[in-house]
Amino acid sequence: MTEGESLPGTVAPSTGTLRAVLLLVHAADAAPDESVAAPESLIDDASAWFRAVSYRRLDFRVETVPRWLSLPARSTEYEADAARYLADAVAAADPYVDFSKVDVVYLAPASRTPSTSTSAILNGFGVRADGREIRLWVPLAAGFAGTGDAPTLLHETGHLLGLLDLYLAGSPNTFHRWGPDGRAMAVRASCLAPLEARLDRPRPGRLRDGADEAPRDAHAHRARRRTKALFVRRGNRVLAAEVRARAGYDRTLCETGVVVYEVDQTPFKRAPIRIHPARPDGKAPARDCSGMWNAPFELGRGEVRVFRLPSWGLRLELLARLRDGSYRVRLTSS
Repeated sequence: MTEGESLPGTVAPSTGTLRAVLLLVHAADAAPDESVAAPESLIDDASAWFRAVSYRRLDFRVETVPRWLSLPARSTEYEADAARYLADAVAAADPYVDFSKVDVVYLAPASRTPSTSTSAILNGFGVRADGREIRLWVPLAAGFAGTGDAPTLLHETGHLLGLLDLYLAGSPNTFHRWGPDGRAMAVRASCLAPLEARLDRPRPGRLRDGADEAPRDAHAHRARRRTKALFVRRGNRVLAAEVRARAGYDRTLCETGVVVYEVDQTPFKRAPIRIHPARPDGKAPARDCSGMWNAPFELGRGEVRVFRLPSWGLRLELLARLRDGSYRVRLTSS
């Protein structure tokens, strides 16, 4: 897992079709729920989100089995032995699912399950079914199918795609909502540009590298040949300047403008994205503003429009905000 490219075969497909199955399971110490209905609206919302942030390059499809699958052990045993949990669930579902066509498995335990934990699991162990090795899966919380926790589904699926957590325990500034793997997951957010690039695999020139004297127009969304972000790469490190606006999944942002941040693409790097805020957060304008809400650089009265980063030898200037909501920016060597 890395904010750079993962090795082929180690993570779920991030372009094309991601094929998943959601299994309703109940352990020996939990009765099944009455409903066998899958959380279709949640699945539809997740599919729409992945389609949007990947610029229609990732089709997220989730098959469901409309029945509760009985597992032989107690929930505490499964929490202690994840490999057995996956193996028993796949064995119970095998008569109903063609696992040769499945990339990812979600286990949704009954609401009365006494003991559960949620975490994306990949490449630690596998279960073979229908000629395919199942290695990418997520055990979900009790009652998931009924409560419909969309942010958790997006967050954990992001890990299966190779994306790391953006937050670091004990560091409040990393608990932000600038990407789906920040800890502030009460709402679905758009992605930071490097994460979008993981899902989009853009053609050369759509995300630009380097710094020069020529001003460029940066837009909140890529369309045709528009630029969403400017990148400067140095080894495993990337400096990015990205436009974020109140549109789409960002429509409830507390502040907008150009967000500047560093990305460390070292594999398994904790909190690999460091945001350089234009100013401290101060008093939030709304209750759901999370950490770093005041990070964007902007052009209004009293706003910060020039950013210098001596360690990179760079200077970023916001020159103009155009009528269509885009920004004219200049990134130069200082």
